Amino acid sequence: TWVGSFKVNPITGDGYQYIRVAGARAVNDPWLVTGVDSARFRFEIITSGTESMNLMAGDGEGKVILTWTQNDFELLTGYNLYRSTKATEGFTRINSTLIAKQTTGYMDTSVNPGLTYYYKFTVVKSDGTESASFSNVASGTAKDTIPPVITHTPLTSSAAGLAVSLTSQVTDNVGVQEVVLHFKAVGAATYTSRTMARTTGDTYTATIEGSAMTSPGVDYYLTATDGISPVYFGRPETPYQIRVLDTPVITGVSPVSGGASGGTPVTLAGANFKTGASVVFGGALASNVVVVSANQITCTTPTHFPVAVDVVVTNSGVATGSLLRAYTFTSDQASLSFPVLSAGQNTVVQIPLSAATLQGLLSADLTVTYNATVLRVRTATTGSLTSGWSLSLNTATAGQVHLVLANASSVTGSGTLAVLEFDVIGAPGTSSTLALPTVKLNDGAILQTTASGTLNVQVVYSVSGSATHWKSWAAIPAVQLQLTGDRALGAPTSASGAYTVASVPAGSYVLRPSKSDSANGITAYDASLVLQHVAGLITLTGYPAMAADVDKSGAITPLDAAYILQQAAGLITLPFQGAGVVWEFSPASRTLTSISANLSGQDFTGVLLGDVSGNWVSTEAGSAVPTVAPVVAATAIDLRLAESSPAPDHTLMANVAIAPKGQDVYSLDAVLAYDATKGTPRAPVLGSGASGWFASSNTSTPGELRVSMASAAPIKTDAALFGVTFDTIGTADAVSLTVKSASINESLLANVQYALQV
Repeated sequence: TWVGSFKVNPITGDGYQYIRVAGARAVNDPWLVTGVDSARFRFEIITSGTESMNLMAGDGEGKVILTWTQNDFELLTGYNLYRSTKATEGFTRINSTLIAKQTTGYMDTSVNPGLTYYYKFTVVKSDGTESASFSNVASGTAKDTIPPVITHTPLTSSAAGLAVSLTSQVTDNVGVQEVVLHFKAVGAATYTSRTMARTTGDTYTATIEGSAMTSPGVDYYLTATDGISPVYFGRPETPYQIRVLDTPVITGVSPVSGGASGGTPVTLAGANFKTGASVVFGGALASNVVVVSANQITCTTPTHFPVAVDVVVTNSGVATGSLLRAYTFTSDQASLSFPVLSAGQNTVVQIPLSAATLQGLLSADLTVTYNATVLRVRTATTGSLTSGWSLSLNTATAGQVHLVLANASSVTGSGTLAVLEFDVIGAPGTSSTLALPTVKLNDGAILQTTASGTLNVQVVYSVSGSATHWKSWAAIPAVQLQLTGDRALGAPTSASGAYTVASVPAGSYVLRPSKSDSANGITAYDASLVLQHVAGLITLTGYPAMAADVDKSGAITPLDAAYILQQAAGLITLPFQGAGVVWEFSPASRTLTSISANLSGQDFTGVLLGDVSGNWVSTEAGSAVPTVAPVVAATAIDLRLAESSPAPDHTLMANVAIAPKGQDVYSLDAVLAYDATKGTPRAPVLGSGASGWFASSNTSTPGELRVSMASAAPIKTDAALFGVTFDTIGTADAVSLTVKSASINESLLANVQYALQV
């Protein structure tokens, strides 16, 4: 039991009770006895509560004004102020330092205008602790001083009679309340207002109906408000203007395609069509044109080659409107096809792409597919229908060819569209389909059917053999073997004279050899052998006789000897007149009937026309040394140069003589060099020892004189062969003369007086 008085602090609400206790003992202090004890016991009752913490908020421009009331008390030090954008959570302290207890107001300027904030505060005591409870929650909103922002791209022109949609972006820091489009005809007094609808995000849209879109145009401006601040994009007195073009507008064509021969009824939809309008399809005038209304025209299509075209409407012969690629003229159905072919492995095959019943073709865009393990594409060329056209080829993807053709003028008819060339790489017995998965003729205006083709790799065989020389049996390289029949194939002989014609399909063929080079070994001695044969001194038969009849007259005559001498002297080139070939072969050809297996041993013997002695050597093999022995021993013969006295006409004479030393001399092939700056030679004149001989000379090369001589009857004793007269040049009184080479009976001489001053 206690009695006493209770005192309350009017500012803080703290209370203190002073008590007098009687008839009691302190439990933990026996010194205390019953009696009167003052101020021995004191306890604190905290009565500060929300009823004494009162917060108010007021709105200002760009700020919230806060005031509060709080009873003072002895331990009061200051206040902490808290803010949130929500009424019940998320509060954070906004004062960086303690608000002094004498302050009962705060101005919050770190706010967004138009946004509502919530506030409350606590009291802070001298020991730094805050009151356990908050004040009441007060809300405030800074006045919105930020107007909306309109972003819009003005529309400057449009077609008559077509509705237009205007779009703008409108943003605000708080929120957009309304966006309005105001429009009127140019020259009209009042505007029509239309609320713009919000579509997505900050986008607002409104439509001006087609009936309002009349020439010369439409004025418009935009307004927006956030409920406080209105803004303008354009103004009533300075609007934006849409210029309305007094032209027809086509919005649709029905149907969208028809035959290239024309005559298809068509309806055009659109706006601003006027009486007397004309209609054109791809440059061709339509017929039966009827303007049903400002929004509809009916007409009949003209004749036109197959292609997608623009449709154009013209009012009064001036104003025009068009719809691009609005109508497609289609042709009767064309057809594209590949053939069924066979080819041997490792051959090259050309596969045509055929087209039939084409009408007005201007372009073709094709994709061809094939089996890349059987075929490898090489190239493609234009065909009979597309000669002179532009052609582009893409072969980057294995198994596929992209082919594009185009031309400025069209073609009609049937023929070859393109020719594709392939290497056949598949094994015999395999095949590849050639298909056309995608085809666009005139960008799809020409309809077509397609048919795939097939390339079958044939089972093939080989033909092999060799070519050798008739006398030495040496290999003859570079002989061309041509196999003709079901197909044309060929192969050359190698350095060893062997050949193999591969990839030969079954069938019948003719095999022919030919060679037109490596014509060495034709000398004056060969002419001598011809002359001896003609004189009956020797008889040429077999391969020598074949070589001797150089003009292929069927007989060996002195003319053959003359031709041989001319060739030995370098006066003519091969082949000989009448021969047509440089080499002949035995047999001339081989007939191969019904090849059904590999053939070997198809050999040929080669004869060089004019080389009667058979001293030819293979220059392809890199050898220049004859493979046959000399006819006579070269060291047994002397060839001499002699001079004569200068003549009164300033000419000089050089004589060539021979000492056979018991040998028979039938021929001479000599090359003499001279100083072309000192004199020029005349044609050689046969000497007394060569009377009745055949001779040819060549002075066409300055500084060089070539002489070839031959006879059926030999020279056996010392004799003068020929003389050469030089016409001196200027004041020259001597000409140097040198024997570069000399051959007697096709044997090179060792005993030659090589140098001479004449």
